[in-house]
Amino acid sequence: MDFIGDPNQAKSDRNKFVLLSILSFSILVGGAIAGYLLWKELGPKSDTVATYDEAVEKASFLEAGGVSRANVSVWLHSKWDSSLGIESLSLHTDSIGVANPVWYNLILEDPDKVVSPYDKQGFMGDAEDVRRLESLALSRKVRLVPTVTNVGTWGVNSAGLVKLLRSDKGFVKQIVNIASKESYSGLDFNLEGVTEKDLQVLADFYKDAARELHKLGKTISVTLDGEVLTPEAQNLWSEIAAVVDGVKVLVYTEHVKANDPGPIASVGWSKKKLEHYLIFIPKEKLVHSMALYGQSWTRHTVGWINPKVVDSRGGAGTGHMYNQGPLDSKEIKLERDSDGNPHWTTKEDVGSFSSRAGHWDDTTCITEHWFEDVVSIRNKVVMAQELGITHFAFWRIGGEDQRIWKMMQGK
Repeated sequence: MDFIGDPNQAKSDRNKFVLLSILSFSILVGGAIAGYLLWKELGPKSDTVATYDEAVEKASFLEAGGVSRANVSVWLHSKWDSSLGIESLSLHTDSIGVANPVWYNLILEDPDKVVSPYDKQGFMGDAEDVRRLESLALSRKVRLVPTVTNVGTWGVNSAGLVKLLRSDKGFVKQIVNIASKESYSGLDFNLEGVTEKDLQVLADFYKDAARELHKLGKTISVTLDGEVLTPEAQNLWSEIAAVVDGVKVLVYTEHVKANDPGPIASVGWSKKKLEHYLIFIPKEKLVHSMALYGQSWTRHTVGWINPKVVDSRGGAGTGHMYNQGPLDSKEIKLERDSDGNPHWTTKEDVGSFSSRAGHWDDTTCITEHWFEDVVSIRNKVVMAQELGITHFAFWRIGGEDQRIWKMMQGK
């Protein structure tokens, strides 16, 4: 082979080229690794672990610092899981100071008895559960404050409620008669669906009810039903907040669309809502109300199916996921988003009927499960405390992550 110039020099140049190439490649790889490590440290966090307990142990979040027992209230629903709720309350009365059993419904079609125990519609549950809860509240010094609602078997009757409030001046008297029961410390109101044009009527009722209940030494708490409110509505709610003992703002559910799986209530979304409510509700009256349930989104080949609430036994409609079997399975890969909200995905091969082809096709059903646990609730409690909020409520107990209550004590 003929070389142009000195062959030894050419060999030396080749060696230098190889060394420079190796050095350049090493620098590129090192830079990529350093960039990844920096992103991992500063970028969004997401833990994927094999078990639920490992996720809680690995998560390094701010401690809540403890919440006064008197400032923690829980709803119980007698139709769905009264026994589970009472059992949970009995275990955690050192963390829970107020119980709100949903016991009274507005039977707006019955002019002789507008307010009726839920048993008239089959909602109140077993009478023994009622006695157990009353006895538990008395022995453990838990304030029993039943909830009165217009959400019945067939949904919300807002039109009937407004008509009642406009015409029936005896309604307040019926309310006071309920509250006069010795075992009740007050009443809680969940009156939904009232539009802004009728809000003045609701405000007048709350003012009258508060005056009469306070005469008896009883308390009154109300639920704020609405999203972003106009200045006019804010003024009315400010008037309501001035006379009642607490305004429960429902900070859930964030993701409700069929094609939009996600957390029940992320920290950022919750903070934005709370900051809006704090404009017109004093922080000492505002009660940050959080959900304890889970939701599942299922996607077939035809697309997403509307999300459903999942209960403690894996069925639809009642609202808890912590006790659901898969959470104890070593095969579940539980993930957390940057807020610590837990979720996991399951896949199942199912048959799908094709109306065009007239036969069943093999397809894969993918389900995303999102729920609340001690980590996700802790982060929202800490965020609310940083806003100066000290009162919290939960819908609803019975099947939730039991570690939530120790966390509420700061443990």
